[in-house]
Amino acid sequence: MTRKISRRDFLRGLTRLGAFLALSRWVNLLPSDVVSAAELPSVSVAEGTDSDTADQILKTALEGLGGMQQFVKPGQTVAIKPNATWAYPPKTASSTDPDFLKAVIQAVQDAGAGRIIVMDHCSIEPGADEALRLSGIGQAVQDMGVDFIFPDRYKASKS
Repeated sequence: MTRKISRRDFLRGLTRLGAFLALSRWVNLLPSDVVSAAELPSVSVAEGTDSDTADQILKTALEGLGGMQQFVKPGQTVAIKPNATWAYPPKTASSTDPDFLKAVIQAVQDAGAGRIIVMDHCSIEPGADEALRLSGIGQAVQDMGVDFIFPDRYKASKS
């Protein structure tokens, strides 16, 4: 059974939640491992050259944000969603660079993830198999030995 809530009750509850969160910062009502968004940097910039590897640039960017462990906790299941829709070769700015994807997967593994799933939904021709082959993303995922889900076009199950 669903309960209808009025707009007024919704706004009243939202106000109470906001007041609780504001007060909890002053009287330590929240657990100590909860970090507020205001304490984290908003952005990290990593400059590099063509001679820098994807891994080097990713590590530089992540260091500015506190490292991958800031986002991934040991034992977590992590889903990585690259852009794997287009059937074009690497270095054409059409899909996620396979070397960068490998660097992200490695950083997530190093942070202690329990399971990593790489997933995307290919909804254009020529389909997922060809897009993964041409972009190099399919080989990168296989090389890293992680789980992957790349349903083809509109054939994906509802689950």
